[in-house]
Amino acid sequence: MGGWGAMLLGLKHHQLFGTVGALSAPYLISRQSPNMDMSSREQQTFGKPGSPERLERDPSTLLAAIPLASVPVLYLASGNQDIFVIDNRRFVERLTERKIAYEYREVSPAWALLGSMG
Repeated sequence: MGGWGAMLLGLKHHQLFGTVGALSAPYLISRQSPNMDMSSREQQTFGKPGSPERLERDPSTLLAAIPLASVPVLYLASGNQDIFVIDNRRFVERLTERKIAYEYREVSPAWALLGSMG
């Protein structure tokens, strides 16, 4: 989940980073349904639904709190057959709604991501 971690850390510490890049990030993982099984190790990491712990681990929530002039340059990419492509599209929708500049690439097949970076 390196793409999610990169975006999370880049937004949480936006004053330290000029650019944040995330490949195939599962942005919605910290917004899972409150009815989900919270016994899994991964979900325990995020805290209870609606808790401050969960909100501070949600890139969308962090993004909403950053002044527009302080948002780092954002680069996002996903394969169009990747299991997280919907997460990426929804995150891009949030960026567009807030008028945050970004670059988003969606490629097929997913493995072509690495070739498009060079």
